[in-house]
Amino acid sequence: MTKLIAILSAIAFVLLSTFASIPAQPSAEVEITEELEEVYEMTGTVQEITKDYYLIQNADGQQVQVNLHGETILEGETPDIGSLIHVLYNGMMTRSLPPQINALRIGCYARTGAIVELTEEGFTLDDGMEIIQVNALAEQLSGLEPGAQVTVYFNGAMTMSLPAQIGAELIVSHAAE
Repeated sequence: MTKLIAILSAIAFVLLSTFASIPAQPSAEVEITEELEEVYEMTGTVQEITKDYYLIQNADGQQVQVNLHGETILEGETPDIGSLIHVLYNGMMTRSLPPQINALRIGCYARTGAIVELTEEGFTLDDGMEIIQVNALAEQLSGLEPGAQVTVYFNGAMTMSLPAQIGAELIVSHAAE
């Protein structure tokens, strides 16, 4: 009986050492590839507003219909006629007149207030909550004076400095009431 146990132990040892020395086969790798959708941006001034789309005029002077859908993300202010908006879309545009794009996200970033002081690089704006340094080009500053009420459209980026700073993309002067 002891001989039988010894023989079975030896066989088990040989089998275990044989299987232990076989290198593990790599498992079938599952390759996960996510196709990243390219995102494009178009900026334009709102010409018309409906519940289904905004009609904008972009920097090239082209009118484009920006279609809204249930997944469109709206950021910032609610656009109005004359508002400057930033539209993110997937790069696809119809060949219709006007051409159409489907908006993934629409951002309307604006600050309205009174000009406190003009400088060569821009002006300081008091929007009633904080003072903001508005950086602007010389042609954007033409005709502006301290005390004037303006709306400044920008790209949504604002520094955390004191005072906060924004770069003006469009400045709309409001007539004194």
